[in-house]
Amino acid sequence: MIELEQGFGIDDADYRWGTVPGDIARIGRLPSATGYIHRDLACRSVFGLAGAGVLISAPAVDRPVVTVTYQFAAPWFGRAKPDRWLEAMRTRFGVPTSEGSRDLRGYPIPSSGVAFWAHWHRPTIDINVSIYG
Repeated sequence: MIELEQGFGIDDADYRWGTVPGDIARIGRLPSATGYIHRDLACRSVFGLAGAGVLISAPAVDRPVVTVTYQFAAPWFGRAKPDRWLEAMRTRFGVPTSEGSRDLRGYPIPSSGVAFWAHWHRPTIDINVSIYG
């Protein structure tokens, strides 16, 4: 997978920053209207972990992608293992600039709250991970 400072990956395909949505073959037919575009795509692997998908965002179909949001796949049985996800991110990106956790046991709907988060600041991009309840 390409280094995030240079671009983003979707499964085995790498795209450099500056790529417009139309250059991503799997994105399908795009609207001719102008305006912000968001597309959810399948993505089986995220930094070596099982992926559930990726959201690609751009200011318009003819403008470069500016945001890429990956979703880790939760295990189909048992409870998710946030430490495994965070450790994989730490291994790839080093010690986070900031990180934290929140005990959600008192929340009426824990899945709607962020239980663990981390942030890495790079000169050209920011990398964030949020793991919900």
